[in-house]
Amino acid sequence: MTKDPLVQLIEQLVLNEQMGNKVDAVIKRLDGIDSLEEVRSEVGKMTLDGLLERIGSGWSRNVYEIDDDHVLKVMITLKRAINNQNEAEASPELREILRDYMPRIYQRHPDNLWLVAERVDPLNYAQEQDWLDAVGLPFMEQPEYLGGFLDAMYEYEYGDKLAYDEAALYVPQGYDRDEIKQALFGNELVSRLLELRINHGISLTDLKLRNLGFGADGRPVILDIGLEKDSS
Repeated sequence: MTKDPLVQLIEQLVLNEQMGNKVDAVIKRLDGIDSLEEVRSEVGKMTLDGLLERIGSGWSRNVYEIDDDHVLKVMITLKRAINNQNEAEASPELREILRDYMPRIYQRHPDNLWLVAERVDPLNYAQEQDWLDAVGLPFMEQPEYLGGFLDAMYEYEYGDKLAYDEAALYVPQGYDRDEIKQALFGNELVSRLLELRINHGISLTDLKLRNLGFGADGRPVILDIGLEKDSS
């Protein structure tokens, strides 16, 4: 039996309100806590209460699901707070250049002990082509080719202290080098990435599966670009 459309609408509105309240509840419980030990203790309690579910862990922070669209990222140690700081405090210039390609930050601790961000799951191999299609680069075949290609293009076009590496210019079968360069230079995302490389010294070689994903609204997102400068 099909539900009445009005009943479905009311149920969806209630669900949306509950989801919004869940994010607010997490932030409220963390608000005013300035000790990492106490933050982690409270996060543990919220996990037991069912407000959070741990979905990932890395070198510097643990990631907890709040709902389908939001995650909480919590520092493991104070020495490693730099990842939250980098993500939250990417300069307005960099955020303006990348605009909708960056994950959205909704709330954070003043000292970056935690932050609430848009949930962006890293790509899996089956999603590679979908991501490349979404950014208008279907011919690249694998996202990791893009960063090396752009770095090599930068060195070739603008000059750099590094030697131009012809081998780094990946050309898919069936395309010639000039055809690929023309397509890349006419691409919106490529133009923004090259601006990062040229004007801000941001290395583009880390465009790999673990740093790419889709936002809650389905748009293609770059997770960590702009956080590390080329050390060469």
